[in-house]
Amino acid sequence: MGILIRDLHRLRSYQRASVEARNRGIKRFVEVWHRRAGKDRTWATITCMEALKRRGVYYHFLPTLGQAKRDIWDNIIRDEYDGVEHSYRMIDMIFPPELRIGKPNETEMMIQLVGGSIWQLMGAENLDSINRARGSNPVGIVLSEYAFMQYDPWKVLMPVLIENGGWVAFISTPNVEDDNFHTLYKTAQGDPSWFTQLLTVEDTIKDAVGEDRKSVMDIDAINAERGKNVTEEDIQREFYCSFKGYMRGTIYGDVIDAAIQAKRVGRFPYEPRLPVGVCIDLGHSDAMAVWFYQVHDKAVYFIDYWEDTQKDIKDVAHLLREKRSYQYGRVVLPWDGRAAANYMEQVGFKNVVVCQRNRMEATGSETASVQEQIGEVRLNFTKFYFDDTVMDKNNGGGVGFEHLKRYKRKWDDIHKVFTKEPQHDGNSHAADALRTGVAGGFTPLTFAGGWQESQEIKVETSFNIEAA
Repeated sequence: MGILIRDLHRLRSYQRASVEARNRGIKRFVEVWHRRAGKDRTWATITCMEALKRRGVYYHFLPTLGQAKRDIWDNIIRDEYDGVEHSYRMIDMIFPPELRIGKPNETEMMIQLVGGSIWQLMGAENLDSINRARGSNPVGIVLSEYAFMQYDPWKVLMPVLIENGGWVAFISTPNVEDDNFHTLYKTAQGDPSWFTQLLTVEDTIKDAVGEDRKSVMDIDAINAERGKNVTEEDIQREFYCSFKGYMRGTIYGDVIDAAIQAKRVGRFPYEPRLPVGVCIDLGHSDAMAVWFYQVHDKAVYFIDYWEDTQKDIKDVAHLLREKRSYQYGRVVLPWDGRAAANYMEQVGFKNVVVCQRNRMEATGSETASVQEQIGEVRLNFTKFYFDDTVMDKNNGGGVGFEHLKRYKRKWDDIHKVFTKEPQHDGNSHAADALRTGVAGGFTPLTFAGGWQESQEIKVETSFNIEAA
C-alpha cells in the first residue's frame, strides 16, 4: 500500500498544503484553483487517504452527473515519472485495485475500499439529484466546480457533517463575482478554522517526485492566445482566478468594465444648477424602478436610483415629490405607459415622454426588440457616468449600478451556452428602466416652467397600473 501511495498518490507542493491542513484537523476547505491545476485529482486522492483512516461514506459532487462521469469516472489522465509518460484511468490511479473490494460499480459510479469505506460520484443538476443524498451519512464531501452548481448540496448535507464531525471541500475555478463561491471564499478567509487557498498559473509547479519542475501550464502558450477569440477576462478568470472584471454571461459587463477603467464610475453628486430627468420601468406585476439623471456636455450622469415592489405610478409621483431638492425637466416612460403619463401630467409634471413602440415590438417580436434596445444601450454607454455612492432607502448604496453589473442572459443547460434572451430576475428592472431612458432619449432636459415646490401632488386612488 505504501508503494502505491508513493508511486500513484504523489502530490505536488501546492497540493500537499491541503493534506497538511487536514492532518492538523481542519474540516472546512475553500480552494480557488486555476483550470487544469488538478482539483479533482487532488481531492479524490485526499479522500482516498481519508477513507483508509476512517470508515465511512464519501461523496464527490460535480455540477452534473454527466460531468462527473466524463471528468472523473471515464477520464484517462497522463502521469509523468522521470521523463517517462504513463496513462491511467483516473479512478484506477486514485483507487488502485489493491485498495478496492471487488470491481467498481459502473452504474452507481461507486467504489468500495478495503476497510469498508465507500466513495461515490454524485451530480447536482436538479433537486432530485440533491435529495438522493438526503438521509445518508457521508463523513467527507468534495463539492467540485462549486461556482457552477445551480443547486447546492451543502444545504442538505451541512447538518450531517455537523453531527458526525465530517469534512467538506469547496473547490472551483471562479465563475462570477460575488456568487456563492466567491462570497464563501471571502468569508472563510477571516476564519482560522477554515483553510483557504487561491492558486494562479504563477503558483503551480510540477514538483512531485519524478516530475520536471516546470509550470503546470505553459504561460507563453496562454499569452499567445490573447486576442485570438479569447477575451482577457476569460484568461484572467480561468488562469489567474480573478473574480474581478465583468461577469460571465452578463449583458453590460464589458462596457461597465470599460466605464470603471475610464473612471466613469465614482462620486458624481447631484448638481443643483442642472435639471433632473427620470426614466422609469413600470414593472406592471413586480418591481418599479426609476433612474435619476442629469446631462452635462452631452454626458449622462446617473445620480440616483430607486426601486420597490408592489408600487404603482402614484408611489413614483410621491417619491419624486419627496426629493424636494430635485427640479425635474423630463419624465420618460415605456411605450405602454400612456395611462401613467396621463397621471403624471395630471398631478403637475411637465415634459412627460412616452417612448414610441419599437418596430419589432409592433410586429410581435419581443425578444428581437429587446436585443435591438440592448444594442442601443451598449452604443450609448460611453457617455454614461454613475454615482456609485448613491444611497437607496430600500437596498443600500449603488444598487442600480450593481443590478446592471449582474444583468445577464439566460443559461441553456442543454447546450451549455448563454442564450440571447435576458434573464428576468431582480436585476432586470434597473436594466429595463435604463433601456427606457435610451429609447425615449435623455434630452431635451430643461427646467420645466410652472413647477412649484409647494405644489400638491394629487392621488388618484382609482388609477390602475395594469392599464398603463
